[in-house]
Amino acid sequence: MEDRQDKQDAQRILLIKETILSAEKSLETAKSLIAQLESKYAPQKKTYGVAEGGKIVEGTFDGQLMIGMDGRQYPVPANYASKSKLVEGDMLKLVITDDGNFIYKQIGPFKRKRLLGVLRENKEEGGYAIEAEGRDYKVLLAAVTYHHVDPGDEIAVVVADTEEARWAAIENVTKKGAGSEAANLQSPFLKGEKNEDDVAAIKNEKKSKKEKKERDIGAKSVSEINQAKENEIGEELTPDLEEMEKELKKQVVQDN
Repeated sequence: MEDRQDKQDAQRILLIKETILSAEKSLETAKSLIAQLESKYAPQKKTYGVAEGGKIVEGTFDGQLMIGMDGRQYPVPANYASKSKLVEGDMLKLVITDDGNFIYKQIGPFKRKRLLGVLRENKEEGGYAIEAEGRDYKVLLAAVTYHHVDPGDEIAVVVADTEEARWAAIENVTKKGAGSEAANLQSPFLKGEKNEDDVAAIKNEKKSKKEKKERDIGAKSVSEINQAKENEIGEELTPDLEEMEKELKKQVVQDN
């Protein structure tokens, strides 16, 4: 009896071991499938750094400079930043040529949002600032010059979509301010504003000028016509007067 029981226990142990081995293989297969799926669908983290030889540097724009992944600061041309409408957080690639030129390229735009603001002078720090939604954003002087904006102008800007954003990039001018030199020189509807009173006033002024010109031309024409008639009458009378003068002289001679 005991030998038979021992054989049954041994068979059970063997069966349990085989079951465990099969379960372990299934678990390893499942882990492998999960790893394959994760590598296929999981978002890949892009790394930035310095290329071999130090010719290419990648980094983040901070509103004025590029902070390289090597920890150094690199100057970004203000004209390039203004025209490209760079915002804080944009990823840039800097190519340093053999002759020392810096060539930038935007490789990773940061999430941004659009706002309407008003340009004003930044008396505390100098330069200019854009007031939008109760906050002041710094703006590059080159952007102000490039877009020909003046304090008081209403401006459409883009900023980094984060509470820490401090800089704004100008997109375009939506409305010239009342104190703007350009606004004083240009009519309102040149910027797309349809002010009916101003349009009517300008039309009336043009009409008055036209009517005055026509009156001047008419008066000149009448004057010229009258003068011509007078000249014609004078030419017709001259021979008659000469004949009359001759007749009078003859008469005087006969009387004497």
